[in-house]
Amino acid sequence: MHALLDAVGAFMAGGAILLTLFSALLNIQGHAYNTTMQVTTNQSAERITSALEDYLSYVASGSDVDPSTAVTQAEIRLFSYTGKIQDDLAVHNYVVMQGTQDGTTGWWPIQIFEDGSQIMGDVWADQEFEFLYYDEDGVQIPFIGFGQVHSSNLPNIRSISVNMSLVSRGWEHGADVTNVHNSIVFWKFFKNMYMQ
Repeated sequence: MHALLDAVGAFMAGGAILLTLFSALLNIQGHAYNTTMQVTTNQSAERITSALEDYLSYVASGSDVDPSTAVTQAEIRLFSYTGKIQDDLAVHNYVVMQGTQDGTTGWWPIQIFEDGSQIMGDVWADQEFEFLYYDEDGVQIPFIGFGQVHSSNLPNIRSISVNMSLVSRGWEHGADVTNVHNSIVFWKFFKNMYMQ
């Protein structure tokens, strides 16, 4: 009888240890996956931030671009401007914008267009991003109506603040999903607007 009780006790203790080990392995696998997705999201954030900074540096670039008309549209989720890339004879129209929300994921694409052709995207944001605009004194230029800067204030824009949150789909375990987020805020000063 004692042997039977010892065997049952050992079986229960061994089962508990095995369940603990399997649970720990599952958690380690989930954390490893989320860590990999965090690295991927950080790399995407670095790429999109670098690309946005590069393309935003074209605002009013080129000697034949008038700084007073370089910014053509400024909204909370769209920024349109003219600029010229070095060694390119043509002046281009650039649009940096948030696309339409995806019905399945609920995420928004970040896109960059040059003369109407998409040159970068889609990088997915889990929240609507926003552009805030500032004059040469660092005072925020107000929005009117549906998040637009009044056309009379467009020539006063000298810098922009970009606020976005990127996302990657995380580990799925049953109904539980942990998405990986990376929030970014950066400023870009339009040097070409000051220099001309």
